Formats: sequence, structure tokens, C-alpha cells
Amino acid sequence: MACPVDDVNAYRVTWTKENSLLAEIPQVGTPLIPPALSGRVSVNGSDVIIQGVELLDEGSYTCAVLDTSFTTEVSTVGLLVRVQPQTPVITLSGSPAAGQLQPGTNVTLVCHSWSGRPAAQLTWYRDGHLVNGTYLAVHDPDGFGSATVTVPLTVTEADDGVVYECVASGPAPIVTQTATVTLDVATVQTPAVIKTTVPSHVDSPGITTDLPAGGVAALAGSRALLSCDVGNVPVAKITWENDRGLVAEQTTGSVALIPPVLRDRVQVNGSDVIMDPVLVSDEGQYSCTVLHRDTFQELTDTVDLLVRVQPQAPVITIPGSPAAGQLQPGTNVTLVCHSWSGRPAAQLTWYRDGHSVNGVYTSSADVDGYANATLAVTLTVTAADDGVTYECVTSGPPPVVTERVEVTLRVLLPTTTTVVTTTETTTRETTSTEDTATTRRTTTQNSDSHATVPSATGTVQTTGKGDQTDESHTTRTPPGGGVVEAQSGTPLLTEPQIILVVIGTAMLLVILVASVVAVQKGCFRSKWEANLTTGSISQSVGSSYRANILYANAGNGYDGPASEMEMKNKELIKPPPEKII
Repeated sequence: MACPVDDVNAYRVTWTKENSLLAEIPQVGTPLIPPALSGRVSVNGSDVIIQGVELLDEGSYTCAVLDTSFTTEVSTVGLLVRVQPQTPVITLSGSPAAGQLQPGTNVTLVCHSWSGRPAAQLTWYRDGHLVNGTYLAVHDPDGFGSATVTVPLTVTEADDGVVYECVASGPAPIVTQTATVTLDVATVQTPAVIKTTVPSHVDSPGITTDLPAGGVAALAGSRALLSCDVGNVPVAKITWENDRGLVAEQTTGSVALIPPVLRDRVQVNGSDVIMDPVLVSDEGQYSCTVLHRDTFQELTDTVDLLVRVQPQAPVITIPGSPAAGQLQPGTNVTLVCHSWSGRPAAQLTWYRDGHSVNGVYTSSADVDGYANATLAVTLTVTAADDGVTYECVTSGPPPVVTERVEVTLRVLLPTTTTVVTTTETTTRETTSTEDTATTRRTTTQNSDSHATVPSATGTVQTTGKGDQTDESHTTRTPPGGGVVEAQSGTPLLTEPQIILVVIGTAMLLVILVASVVAVQKGCFRSKWEANLTTGSISQSVGSSYRANILYANAGNGYDGPASEMEMKNKELIKPPPEKII
């Protein structure tokens, strides 16, 4: 306690407590302190210091300053002694165990503070936010007080993990103290949540997904993971079972128990059960049972595990076709898509150049669930089917992977034919002495694939481009000017046939000429004989003078020298001018 003295002439400073001497400090010399207070009371100048303050030290203290003029100045100060309260304590009334709360129950959070002088001030905070509560403090005659502050609460699942803080404070020099509690709400009504991780073409590999109500599917040969998650519930033991018995049992702090028949494929990692690889025989219902560490309640949930088998790659067949994809126009064929050994049977779909085609679907399964499936589509082949692609798509429930197979149809198309028609154009030339028939045959040839030549008009008409006329080639027209059909690039007559035709035609011409000559000889001979008889010779137009003389000799039976007779004839008849035929 301080008693400032500014007067340098101060003679003596005296400290008293309720008229009892505490210390006397002279201007010069050693301070006077009562023996009862020695060791607890000390002085520093005009100030007095009390070590180890006790409740008895509380009271009114007076400082009296006497100067050299024997004038006294007095100052009084009160000393209050505080007592630090004990550390606050939090309790929960209405809970079966501290911190273990049941949803829906009403509990009271109580913060206690004892032996404070004065009683501590108490305040509640919920996750850092002020919460109003009911405060109560009680003091004894010595000024010691106890205090409580209460907060009523109806527990919900939302309170799980919430932090409540109680702060105890007081007047200086009281030090602020705190106490906290984290609510632990037991989720007994909430069943265990089973999760799985399986490879899938829909979800990314390794993603953990809550199981649907219908169960989970895994692909045979893959890695299946089952996880049993019960939130913040303290776990004493987790047991995995299926409809055939125990799968795995994990007790906290001990080695997992796994049946020998499953040890090479089943592993336990905390609450997770891993089957690698998963087999068709693993299919069934699985249960996860969690034993609560504090309440010994069992939380159980079940799930169905379905094991799929990827079908074999699909195959397309065309029954009745002479060779795969080699089809005849007008025939009925059936395209069949086959899928084998799927679990379940694969779903099949036909597509024609990307467009869905309806077909007849059939499937059959054995006792183990392995199934074969076919999808057949029937069509009547046309030329338009050439090059068409049919695709068969197999699919199934996840995680079955979609596969595709396709076939391109090849249709045998008919060979293109060329139609050629020829006619003859005849020109007749006549002289004054005899008729001579001259025939010129003209064949018009078209370089395009078809040609049509009407025979009635005697003219040649063609369609297409690149027409050429070849007058050196003779073509025989059928009787009546018919139409000759020939395959494109094939001649009407072969070379031996053409030679035979030429030879036959030449022979006919020789016979015709010989016949004409024979007839003319007979006529000239008759005329010559008649002229000789009458004593006159007439000349026939177109006859040879020399030939007439020879015929005359023969007709008259003249056996003399031809020269003499010839001379006589020369005198009688002058030869006509020769006509060159």
C-alpha cells in the first residue's frame, strides 16, 4: 500500500490498521514493525508491503505523516481480499452417462463454480455463440460463494459434436477460467451404413457409393469392398456374416477372425471387408453388426451382393448363306447375333447403318444363372442391301461392359447385257443391157453398253456416245429384221463362222455367174444358125464377134480351115465395134 509523501521535512510516517500499529517509518533510522508481523510486513520508503495476504488482512489502513512542525496529515485506504474460485465443472443432468445423450431426451447442462470470494460470474457459449442460462450464487458469512448456471436442452442428432463452453470470471484480480464439453449423441435409431467400392464403367473406379436398397453388383473376378460405417458410435466389435455363416469378425485391438476357407481371398481393414477376387459363390445377403462399446447395443444392417459375369464377345451368323455375307438377290436370309455365358443373359440390339432394327430375342439360363441369348432379324435380300452394315450390341446391368460386332452384307449383282440390232441397206444399179445387183451392208457399232436398231426402216439408230461406222464388216440380219442380243464385249459371229459365211457366199456367186453364161451361150447359138440359113447374119447386142464366128463354124458343119472360112466371113460381114463390159 502506498502513502506518497512530498514534504521533505516529514519527520515520521506511521501505518496503522484499525488503530493497531503496522509499521513506523522514521525520517532517519530503522523502521519499527511489530514482532507479530515481522516477516510478513516490510516497508519501501513510505509504502508498506504485506506478504501472503490473508483474509484477516482485509480492513481499513491509515497512513499518518508527521512533519517537523508537528503537523499530522492522515490518509485512509481499504484493503479487500479476493479468493480465486475453483475451476468450473460441467455436468449434464438427465443423461445415463456423462456426454452420452439420446436423441429426443431433455437434459440440462450445469456449470458449477465453488469457493470464490466473491462467487464467480458464469457464462455459457455454444460453438462460440452466447447462450442464455439461469445463474445462481450463494455466499457464506466469510464471503465465500458458490455459483451455478444451467442451460436446458432437448437433444437432437444435430447436437452430436457440438461444443458447449462455460466461462467463470470475477472482479480483479480474479483470473478467468473455462470448461468445455462436446456433446456425444448416440445414434441408436440409425442403422449401420454399408458401403461398397467396385470397378464400374459408369462411375470412376474406386469411388465409394452408398448402396441402393436393391443391393450392389460386382463383376466376377474383380475386387469388391464392403464398408460398415456407423458414424461417431464407439465400436467394440464389428461382425460380417452372409447366409452361409461368418465372413469376418474384428474386435477393437485384436486380430481379425476369418474362416480358413476364406483367408486367401478375404481381408479386413478396420471396418472394411475386401474380397479379391469376388466369385459367383460369394453372391448372397451380407449383414454388418456393430457392438456399441459403452451401451453394448448392436446396430445391424443388411445388403444383397449380386455377382455379374461378363458375357463372351457376340458372334454374328447367317444360316443358309453359301458363304458369310455372299447373298443372292430375292432370297430370304436371317441374321443371328449370339451371346454366351452371361450372368444374367446379355441384352441384344440390332442396328442397320446406325438405325435400330426390331428382331426376335430368345434366352435360356442354367441353374447357376449363366445364360445364352440370341437376337434374329430376317430380311429379303435386294441389290440395295449391298454394302449395308448390320451391328449387334450386347449390354447388361452394371458393371457389365457393352460390346459390339458388325457385318457388312455383300450381294451378288446380275451382269449387265448389251443389245445390238443390225439391218441391211440394199442399193440396185441398172444398165441398159442387163441388171446387176450390188449389195452394201453397213453395221453401226455403239461404244456404249446398249444399242437399238429398228429393222423396218432400213436405217441404223443408236443411243449413247462415241458412234462409229464400219463398212468393211458384214453382219447377217435374222429373217424379218429381228433383234440380236449379245453380252457386252462378245462378237455376233466367231472368226471361223465368218470365214465359212464368206466361202459360202463366194460359191453362190460362182454358181450364179456360170448359170448366166450358160443361158447366154444357148441364145447366141440359136440366133447364128438362123442367120446362116437365111444367108444373113445379124448381130446381137452385147455379143462377141469372134465367138459368133466359132459358133457359126460349128453350126454349119464346116470342116475346112478356119482361116479360109474366116476370110470369107470377113468379106461378108464387118465386125461391130467391141464393147468392153
